[in-house]
Amino acid sequence: MIDRARRAVELVVGEGRCPGDDEDLLETGAVDSMGWVGILSALAEQAGVSSLGAVWPGGKPRSIRVLAELLSRSRPAAGEVTGAGSPLTIGVRGWGAALGSERKDATALDADYGLAPGVIGSRTGMESVVRAAAGETEASLAQTACRQALLTARAEPDDIDVLVAASETFLGFPSLAPALHSALLLPERCWALDVGGGCVGLMNALAAARAVLAAGVRRRALVVAADVHSRRFAGTSTPWQLAALFGDAAGAVVLDTAAGAPYSLGDFRFGCAGAFASALRIAPAAGGDLEVEFQGPQLADAAIGYLARLIQAHPEADGFAVHEPNPRAVEILARRCGIPLEKFTQLSRTCGNLGSATCAVALSRWLEREPPPRSIVLAALGPGLLWSAASVDACQ
Repeated sequence: MIDRARRAVELVVGEGRCPGDDEDLLETGAVDSMGWVGILSALAEQAGVSSLGAVWPGGKPRSIRVLAELLSRSRPAAGEVTGAGSPLTIGVRGWGAALGSERKDATALDADYGLAPGVIGSRTGMESVVRAAAGETEASLAQTACRQALLTARAEPDDIDVLVAASETFLGFPSLAPALHSALLLPERCWALDVGGGCVGLMNALAAARAVLAAGVRRRALVVAADVHSRRFAGTSTPWQLAALFGDAAGAVVLDTAAGAPYSLGDFRFGCAGAFASALRIAPAAGGDLEVEFQGPQLADAAIGYLARLIQAHPEADGFAVHEPNPRAVEILARRCGIPLEKFTQLSRTCGNLGSATCAVALSRWLEREPPPRSIVLAALGPGLLWSAASVDACQ
């Protein structure tokens, strides 16, 4: 086991430069945090487990010897839970997206957080992030995305029977769904429903809408996810490894049960790996600050491990619309799965982590491509550790 761990480290640091077996690779600077995640991901793939580092043994160094110990005790990942199939075809008829209209490049972010020029770009692979301008909110971005989705679906607001909205940043009452209901002038009969789940919110919203349509009580749904992270983190002590990487955006999808939709929504796989819940916790603190527990490498390792399990079930897919913590994480994920990087939208490189809107914006970009894709896989994770995946497939 120790030889296998040593070889994995050599792939990152280079042959002939491998550190000692008991050296803490992060403390000595032998690798940075994402390099460490790459090592963990490669070894987890070899061992057939989801993650090696999400819950690291307390007080243990990030060393080759401890990696070998974890490998020797690892067990194959448990099976997944699959959602029950629907007797109805749930069509994907429309889609739309809206990005924050301001863009800040990575060097400007370095300055904002008191970092040396190039730190954020080199550590994360991010080139820029999109931010909401003055006057832009979750509701306004969501409204733009919804109108685009309705236009693509050739539908009117009066055609919508249920609106399901998700956001990890919207605060206040009325909540996002009824606020959008009013802004879009949806009919009074239209059910307005909010769901949570953090970065997995869009998947939860799609699953809820699918269940309502499959039950036959509604025929057309508008699903939307919108986040404005920049204002929630502004003025807080949140570390740059979390705050600087998030962007602001919204994405929307129109679903229905009528024949003739260009795409259909497949079954869901879902679960919650509570053992990794401590990797990210955010709560309000005194004076408007946030109380943050953030273990970046552990969270990234767990995210890559679970995303890999979800998308490897669909190696034939034309594209993947997935949760993107940062560009380097996407590169590690693609390498671990043996999937060309071009099959991922790589939104985080120029837009940042778009939270619950990521999958919706990525899906919209895939469905606008020429030639049209035949199959797209959606997969996301949220704090907890919630995870979910589904496919969007072209109708014959």
